[in-house]
Amino acid sequence: LAKHRMRNVWTIMICFCQLSSRFSFAWIRSDRPPASSRVLCRARFSESFRTEVVIERHHAGPHLRHKDQVLLVGSCFSENIGGKLQRARFPAHVNPMGICFHPLALARTLERLASCRPYTRQELVIDGQGRAASFDHDTRFSHVNAEVCLKSINDELAHGSTHLRQSKFLFLTLGTAWAYTPKSRSRDKDSPFVVANCHRLPTQGFDKWMSKPDAMAAALRCAISACLDVNPELQVVLTVSPVRHWRDGAVQNSRSKAALLLAVDELISTWPKGDAVPDGETGLTTEPPSYFPSYEIMMDDLRDYRFYCADMLHPSELAVDIIYRRLLETFLEGDSDSPKGPQGNTSRGKKAKGGRAGGAHGDSWEAIEAFESLARALEHRPLGPSTPEHRRFAASQLDRIEALARRYPYVDLELQRRHFESYLAAE
Repeated sequence: LAKHRMRNVWTIMICFCQLSSRFSFAWIRSDRPPASSRVLCRARFSESFRTEVVIERHHAGPHLRHKDQVLLVGSCFSENIGGKLQRARFPAHVNPMGICFHPLALARTLERLASCRPYTRQELVIDGQGRAASFDHDTRFSHVNAEVCLKSINDELAHGSTHLRQSKFLFLTLGTAWAYTPKSRSRDKDSPFVVANCHRLPTQGFDKWMSKPDAMAAALRCAISACLDVNPELQVVLTVSPVRHWRDGAVQNSRSKAALLLAVDELISTWPKGDAVPDGETGLTTEPPSYFPSYEIMMDDLRDYRFYCADMLHPSELAVDIIYRRLLETFLEGDSDSPKGPQGNTSRGKKAKGGRAGGAHGDSWEAIEAFESLARALEHRPLGPSTPEHRRFAASQLDRIEALARRYPYVDLELQRRHFESYLAAE
């Protein structure tokens, strides 16, 4: 009896599958399938498999050129984009005080770079490992010797301050709205002291709270104004880091990112327009900071786990490269369409006459492609460094370096030259 019942069940399932397949093929063959199936077919066979974020071309001021100095300050995503720019041999300087996540701490960093006021021993603290440290800096400045720590902090402050005064673009990446204030310092509601790094000190010594969007916008407005006082031609670009702060939890991370987005919107929308920059010779007017949607690209466009690292939180190398290319398409001089996509294949390929990408201003795109190609050559690891084939490869790279040095004299290629000369000098 049991076998007979199982045979009936299998018979019913086979009949159901056959009927389903017949109906499916009928929908496909039919000249006018049912409405529900038409919606299904449109979703399944859509030409676009992405919800690509539309970004307007930068128009607030001059575009970025390959020789322009760039300063990037903020979260670890600044390190990712800054590393890409440095690899393409942009004169970029990244986080002179180390990684900084919170807008209030970032604003204090900008004001210190603008004033270039040196740090003193009284501003140092002892971290959780007994080393001298600063609440304005990350752990790479910490040292067991307070004098060594102080010297490295002030040396980098002077370097960053000089770079700020010479930069054409300032990219600010906001990481989180969650703030940490030492309990030893009074928490002033008007100007609370938010640390850039807790330096592994006990959590009991800090108050954790979420900053309000208007407070973050006000602090950033004052800091950006201080930067414009020392560099009136500086163009400021704000973005929110796409890296999730999962330690705070999914809900609190979403609220934090929302607060950052509201702060950026308030800063840009309430920026005073038409005010003269304190530079009587140029007569320039201050433009509101721009916004680049790196967070939106990651959340709404690259919403697949293949665009994340193994921790499922940080963007993968491919995701960073895609966002980096979108940033260049937005701010780099020349045609807004990059000659090559993230994988080096022609993606939005537009080339002007004569093969020069970007029309009359293709030099920046060509420089990026040339120096990225050189970087890949530097990463090549030969099986036999002294073989004739590799010596010919090294000689060809030296010829390329000489040609690049003549075309882009502002780029220092001495280390690259020595790298390939070492292969020719080896017996």
